[in-house]
Amino acid sequence: MRRGIVSLILTLLFLLGAASYSFSQWSFTCSRCGKEIVGKYWKSGGQTLCEECYEKTRPRCSGCGAVIDGKYWNCKGRTLCNDCYEKTAPRCAYCGRIPTGRYWNTDKGICCEQCYEQHGLKCSICGITIKGKYYTSPVTSRIACEECRQLYPTCRNCGGPAGPGSVTIETGFIVCQACSSRAIVKNSQILPIFKEARSIILLRLGLDACISGDHIILTDSRTLKSMSAKHAEYVPKKGVAGLHTMIDGVSYIYVLRGHSPEAALETTAHEYAHAWQALNCPPNQSLSFREGFAEWVSYKVLVYKGYMAYVDRKLKGNDSIYGEGLKKMLMLEKRLGPANLIEYVKTHNNF
Repeated sequence: MRRGIVSLILTLLFLLGAASYSFSQWSFTCSRCGKEIVGKYWKSGGQTLCEECYEKTRPRCSGCGAVIDGKYWNCKGRTLCNDCYEKTAPRCAYCGRIPTGRYWNTDKGICCEQCYEQHGLKCSICGITIKGKYYTSPVTSRIACEECRQLYPTCRNCGGPAGPGSVTIETGFIVCQACSSRAIVKNSQILPIFKEARSIILLRLGLDACISGDHIILTDSRTLKSMSAKHAEYVPKKGVAGLHTMIDGVSYIYVLRGHSPEAALETTAHEYAHAWQALNCPPNQSLSFREGFAEWVSYKVLVYKGYMAYVDRKLKGNDSIYGEGLKKMLMLEKRLGPANLIEYVKTHNNF
């Protein structure tokens, strides 16, 4: 009996000694403070850290300063705990929730994906919510998705996709329904536009071409093209929109049928300037000089009317005669002033 007890005691002492030996073999120190680790430890960035050092290295919220446990957010260079993020995160301007996926910037503010389906940009042709590329008409500001822009022909007047209800008017123009209802197709429609152009040019620039409303005529593209070739007129890249000619010493202005009122005013003002040039300027002016002045006059009319989409389109024109001529004329105006520019055009052949 005693032998058994002694044997048990010796066995226990042996095991305790082995455990002590094992612990001493596997004990380790903190990589940061160098102290022996007793109790909990953490592995972080390849280092073994004691509990105290680990607490010092844990990320803290940039908002409240608390040690972050669990979910956190990196927001504009700041580390935020979930509670602080909830307080500061941008919210949908429509439902008030924090977007969890895609979101869009709208005039009202950011918009989550669910609300964007209802409040986002809609294609004016197919009606779908636009989530990718889209096109805005420079004239009407109507918006069209990229799919509709690729699918339908371009409206001759507003520059947007003509859509499924497009109309081909008698001049061969393809126009959208909105533009077809405004297209200038009758002489009775062009007359008030001519009178307005003449009035603005006379009032703002003092140019009187001595031409009556009876001599403003709408015509088709074939006739206008034929007349341009006959008179050796310059044909711009965008095609012939109007023509001034003298018949027995009397000026006539021809305007292409089917234009929008704004485009018809632009063309009429341009041709009116040519009628004034025929009476007041040297006959051998350079092409760029002559067309540049006519573009300058129509530019002034468009600015006066506030048709800024047409003004922008004119300024961005890359036609070597019309576009460059206008740019040079505007530079000349900046140097001389409008009144002196007109006097310069009366006596010069070139820039």
